[in-house]
Amino acid sequence: MRRSASQLDRESVNPDQIRTVIRTFRDKLPEIFPVRTEAPKTLISAKTDSHADDIVQTVREEFGQGMTFARR
Repeated sequence: MRRSASQLDRESVNPDQIRTVIRTFRDKLPEIFPVRTEAPKTLISAKTDSHADDIVQTVREEFGQGMTFARR
């Protein structure tokens, strides 16, 4: 299925899609980094300030961490 640019844009800022991406990243960490016991420093790009805030909040929730774990 081919998506339009505007449809992809809407999907990238959708909270459910953000959660799916972050959750998948979290779950795949042991496979991606088998010798690490902690998540490596990771840069995530955001479209807007609001999108960045949503990403940071979701990362903190999915990893069960506080304010210092993820930041803008």
